[in-house]
Amino acid sequence: MKWQRLLLRLALCISIATSFYLSYLIWLNPTKAVATLPQTKEITTEGEMTTKNFRSLTDVFLPLQLVWINEDQANETNSEQIIKTLLSEVGSNEMQQPKLVTYEAPNEFIEKTSVKNGFDFIFMNRISLNEAIDLFDLKLDLEPQQVEKELMFDQMSYNSETKTLHFIDASKKSELIVKVNLNETEVQTILKQDKVAWQAVEFTPDLLLQHYLVDQPVEMKLYSYISTVQPYSIFRDSFFHSPQEASLSDDTNDLMLTDQSEMMTVQLDNRLVEYRDTDITGVHDNLYVKSYDYIRNLGMNYGNLRFLDRFENTLNYRIFVEGFPVFSNNNDGLISMQFTEKAQAGDEWAVKIAASLNTIQIPIPSDKTIQLPSNKSVLLDLQAQGLDLSRVSAIMIGYEWNDIKDTNVVDLIPTWYIKYDHTWQSQQALSNQLQQSAGER
Repeated sequence: MKWQRLLLRLALCISIATSFYLSYLIWLNPTKAVATLPQTKEITTEGEMTTKNFRSLTDVFLPLQLVWINEDQANETNSEQIIKTLLSEVGSNEMQQPKLVTYEAPNEFIEKTSVKNGFDFIFMNRISLNEAIDLFDLKLDLEPQQVEKELMFDQMSYNSETKTLHFIDASKKSELIVKVNLNETEVQTILKQDKVAWQAVEFTPDLLLQHYLVDQPVEMKLYSYISTVQPYSIFRDSFFHSPQEASLSDDTNDLMLTDQSEMMTVQLDNRLVEYRDTDITGVHDNLYVKSYDYIRNLGMNYGNLRFLDRFENTLNYRIFVEGFPVFSNNNDGLISMQFTEKAQAGDEWAVKIAASLNTIQIPIPSDKTIQLPSNKSVLLDLQAQGLDLSRVSAIMIGYEWNDIKDTNVVDLIPTWYIKYDHTWQSQQALSNQLQQSAGER
């Protein structure tokens, strides 16, 4: 066992030394260093790009959580593998007889949309049903009047007793119900997989509508990673329509690449990338798919990048670790896309993308854990500080990015994050905001 520990330490030291060396190159001569960092792939002509490094639409847009309800006993998981497998099973079946139902009273909505046996896919973000059909390759044909309504949903719920799938929009108190004949034996086999971490939850519409909350403390693993600086070329190759045509200018402290309507600036001091294109089309077809086109060539170079949320025409993608998003106080681990419509008529748009060169790549082995309070107690505590629960749309565990001073090591600390007024904030940050607001009254 001693030689195994020595080998592990040696590998870790080599990884840290390599990371320090790359950082040294960047700060010694940033323009030259960034330009000469190893490329993730060669530039190829249009149509020659291989798909081996692509991430599928489904992988990027997976639901954030899965809740399994069995005789009123509910458990949730963030396991990407089981969520992906079950979603694939759902998508392989024909969906028939779509029926839109809207409820007047909140109690009726809660009663009609609650499931005693089945499962829920939780998105924590409203998604267009028309666009979701493309994202998840669903075998669902909507009626013309349903397409025109531009239906939205934030929860996909399956009722095994009625053999129906429900696309639920909590904010509108409505649902689209479809008939679907899932193989119940296959569903149970997927849900009962070994080594899937399930957490007991309870349905708590009195606190948050259509939400399941944890009533007991949650034990979470602590992670540490070696952070690395990505070469700007991976963003050039992924963002530009014809990366081989992009011309480079390094006349200033920053790098600038341009090609017709496209421009990308690399801010070397703070390691930020900003890309703009003032002439794009196809956004009306599916905004999610259009945004995916910009990141699919990143593959796993930027880590396990997944869609987190959308507000109006701004979409945010974050690095995920073990099914949980990574948050930071700056742009680390985040790719944000803002689409702007240039004219009311036609399909003329502009896009702005912001990303960080910093990412996490190499995990450092650790068995350390931390215990978080239940999210139910977190919400009650924040409510006592003045939190308006009607302005909260979601709560989930995320990993907080903490740089260790004078090292290239990042500690990922599990923390409760609350989506408040369309913005994700840590429990501590939101508590500070509430206390400050109370002091100003």
